[in-house]
Amino acid sequence: MSEARWVKVERFLTVLEKIAIPVALGALSYFIAQGSDQFAQTQLEFARQQEFNRLRDAQATLDAKYTEMFYKEIFGGDKAHQETALAILRQFRPALQVSLGKVLETLGNPEVKQQAQAVVQAANASILQGFTLQIYYLESNLISKSHADRVAAALRQGSGFASVRVSGVSQKFLDNYEVPAGYEVRYEVPYEVDQVSLVLDRLRAVDGHTPYHGEVVKNRTPNFISVFLDPNEK
Repeated sequence: MSEARWVKVERFLTVLEKIAIPVALGALSYFIAQGSDQFAQTQLEFARQQEFNRLRDAQATLDAKYTEMFYKEIFGGDKAHQETALAILRQFRPALQVSLGKVLETLGNPEVKQQAQAVVQAANASILQGFTLQIYYLESNLISKSHADRVAAALRQGSGFASVRVSGVSQKFLDNYEVPAGYEVRYEVPYEVDQVSLVLDRLRAVDGHTPYHGEVVKNRTPNFISVFLDPNEK
């Protein structure tokens, strides 16, 4: 190779080096940053889960303690014991107030029963306070549209939701968000566990022939529960 040609090659390599190294370093920095972000996100999710587990265990211990006291008073037999059970009931979190309040409604004397019903109603309203329920149906399915409108109208009658909405969506939308396997109530763990039980109860009360079931999702949509009707319903 002639000296002149070698000089040209050397210049080209020098220019290439000046371009390639910063590009390579930039790419490396990008991937490191991406990896760091993913690691930080993973650590954050882990910390959140650990905190949730701690709070859940503490709540479970407290629930068990109060539940034992509650049943001991209920089966005391007289009105005084049942009134004590009612006082204990008011200390529970709303979801437990609903389930145990129904026990007191069944076993209590008329006065205590009436007060227990009031506690259950207030607890139900508290659980769903601020929540929006969105019913999705396949827009090309007119039977499904009629079904969605009918269910929404029934749920708006004192359901406790901040809002009950209906949306017709395309097949592409369902493909993007996973086509429902039947009639799904989608919710997040741990944030909406109490709510989904109540939503399923409400749906079965107003639409008892439809086999709704809960489906856990991971996308974070605070205070929002989705109901997907079966796109193939006839």
